[in-house]
Amino acid sequence: MTRHDVWGAAVAVAREGRLVYSRGFGFADATTREPVQPEAVFRLASLSKSVTAAAILELIEDGLLSLDDHPFEILSDLEPAPGASVDPRLAVITVQDLLEHAGGWDQGISGDATVMTTDAAEAFGLTPPADSETIARYALGIPLDFDPGGRHSYANLGYVVLGLVVEEVSGLSYEDFVRAEVLEPAGVTTMRLGRTRPELRAPGEVVYHHSGSAARLSV
Repeated sequence: MTRHDVWGAAVAVAREGRLVYSRGFGFADATTREPVQPEAVFRLASLSKSVTAAAILELIEDGLLSLDDHPFEILSDLEPAPGASVDPRLAVITVQDLLEHAGGWDQGISGDATVMTTDAAEAFGLTPPADSETIARYALGIPLDFDPGGRHSYANLGYVVLGLVVEEVSGLSYEDFVRAEVLEPAGVTTMRLGRTRPELRAPGEVVYHHSGSAARLSV
């Protein structure tokens, strides 16, 4: 933790389905010096992509979706920002492309639309931060960096789109579908969606400390 400047962490070890070790280290809030408790709530960040992937595969297993389906055809009601031009290659992206980070976005070239929460909201005259649908609509106006399926490049945006596909195909909110079809069958009962604003932090959730470069992410 000292080497990597980590303020707080929690460690749990299970063996054969039984919790054998659980302990918090450091601070849940570096400002108040509140210690991390073993049951402290931390965010999964991009590990949540595996949860979204499981939800998509559940829909495929149920015959409601296929890997060859086109997400932006399913989400045909999404409208771009006023005056934005839509890259026609968006229409050929498949569900499999998004699962495999081959949708056509390269965050090193065009940036990561999922953190453009202020720009996306303002493009539609909304109050930041933008929600997932608004981010996807904003991204419709960002040209692809390569042909879909042409190569792999890690892209958060693809999984935002997959989350919207889950909602459209299932008829449920992302949270409700994932809880009923992915988490509860696995015995997971306390996982929840993270919220953007600090005042909406979940009970027992740690406080996150960002550098000045992340100021626009913390709206």
